[in-house]
Amino acid sequence: MELKDALEKRRSIRFYKDQPVDKQTVLDIIATSQQAPSWKNSQTARYYVAFSDEARKKVMEGLPEGNQKKVENAPVFIVASFKKDRSGFTKEGVAENDAGNGWGYYDNGLAHMCLMLGAVEKGLNTLVMGIRDADILRTNFNIPEDELITSVEMAIRKLKLYSNIEKTNEDLDANMEIEQRLTISNNGKVIFSSSLYGDGYGHYHKGRKEEVTISQEAVEQIFHTVEEFFASQPKYNMLAGFGMFDLSILGEKNQNHEYFASTSGIHHELTQYVQRRIPIDHLILFG
Repeated sequence: MELKDALEKRRSIRFYKDQPVDKQTVLDIIATSQQAPSWKNSQTARYYVAFSDEARKKVMEGLPEGNQKKVENAPVFIVASFKKDRSGFTKEGVAENDAGNGWGYYDNGLAHMCLMLGAVEKGLNTLVMGIRDADILRTNFNIPEDELITSVEMAIRKLKLYSNIEKTNEDLDANMEIEQRLTISNNGKVIFSSSLYGDGYGHYHKGRKEEVTISQEAVEQIFHTVEEFFASQPKYNMLAGFGMFDLSILGEKNQNHEYFASTSGIHHELTQYVQRRIPIDHLILFG
């Protein structure tokens, strides 16, 4: 199979046939993942494979209801992790640059991509699930504390979106909704608040405040879309003279990732995607 064909045939599958996959096929797929490059050939990826009904139930215990439904007939689960403080570190455990364990996640993503393409070569396909309970999986599979549990993308626990459109408007009215704050948690809870222009910058007035709950499927779709977009364009700089937003991602182990940008040229498809799935009127989001 040509690489181009494998890339085109790779899909995220959300409904599986109740059909077994033999152990050797899975081992061959994992062997393919070991061909991925890694920091100084550290090869930190680790896999915990669930074949039996009992083992698969242990994986299901660590998944939210939405993911459980998608993979209820999946014949095999692979819980992925990597050895921390090794990729990107010296033998003495000293980080060699400011990315720290970010190199471990980076290498893990490379290995995962090889694994997924290896599955395609065998006539199979996969679903990467980043929303899961790492503590449950660690306990159920005796995963050591010196390994970080991953699944290609960063596991998002909470998104915080802040938008301000003051610089995009010339005619500002005291009652204009100028600023919005939106927090989306992985349990489906959404908290929204806003500010009115009031007496001007630094003297905004309180606006709306709402709390709603969205489905687990909607949460997963939003998180996945945000992950894909910011993974492909990981850093923005503020542009003066335009509206602005910042996005805060709270991930595994409470790491916080901040993004700042102008609303000019931002991914409007992403904006519309979130707007359609959160039942709050007149969301500004990214402009």
